[in-house]
Order: sequence, then structure tokens, then C-alpha cells
Amino acid sequence: CSTSSAGQGSRWWIALPDTCPISGFPVNLLPYPPFKLQMQSHGSRRERASTWLIDAPYLVMQVLRNWRFEALGVPLNASQISALDSHLKRCKLGPFRLCRAIELFKDGSPSSKKELDTIRTKAARRLEMLRNVQRARLQRLDGSGERPTTRAL
Repeated sequence: CSTSSAGQGSRWWIALPDTCPISGFPVNLLPYPPFKLQMQSHGSRRERASTWLIDAPYLVMQVLRNWRFEALGVPLNASQISALDSHLKRCKLGPFRLCRAIELFKDGSPSSKKELDTIRTKAARRLEMLRNVQRARLQRLDGSGERPTTRAL
């Protein structure tokens, strides 16, 4: 996975104090680069774009488990879903792809439904494992007194 960003080192995210607003896990402790989720906020007079650093596998597995295509309370659009899939593939972060799940759902055949059910079941199990690993890592670090913050870039 190409992990460099704007000429920074190969693990550019480890110096960031942010916490993923979806998983609650510190970005700098992720063993893989976070996904830069572009979000449009609709303010009173003008739209503003913000970027959130997201634990992509966590988000994708959560979407598959809940079957709610949203992040931070906002529906994911087609370009965000495609970008998430590309990030997961480029960084080799597991087999789960939202575009594939949508294709299977739209197909609607018995074999597609069965495959989708299998994917969703595996994603739910893998998400629980990831949560346990992240919880254990946070418990080990709890004594340090340092907790990253969540903020938009």
C-alpha cells in the first residue's frame, strides 16, 4: 500500500493525535493507513468540506454488519464507497468490498443472497475480533494518560 501522503514518510499517520470518530481508536495506533473520508457539511449559508481520518476496515465491516451505508450519520455516496473499496484493496486490508455487496444485493438471485449473507456474517465476526483487539490495545495504553482527540482535518 502506498502509505505516503504529500511527501511524508511511509507511516505518516503515526504522528497524528486524532482518534477515528467511528471506531474510537487512535489513528496513530493503526497498523495501516487511515482512510481520508471527505464529507460535505451543509452549513447555514455555504457548504464546507471536511476530511476525517477513518479506520476503513472497521467502517466497511460495520456497514456490512448493520447494512446501513453511512458514516458519521451521513449517507455514503457512490464515490465514497468506491474510494473505500479502492483503499482496502490497495492496502490489502481484507476481502470485504461494499461495491460487491451492493452488486449481490441488486442481483437478488438465491446464490447472490447466500453469498451476501456469508459476507455479512464474516464481516460481523471480523468486526467483533477487531473491536476486541483494539479494546485490548487501549487497555494496555490506558496508564499513559495520553488520549488522542477526534477532529476534522
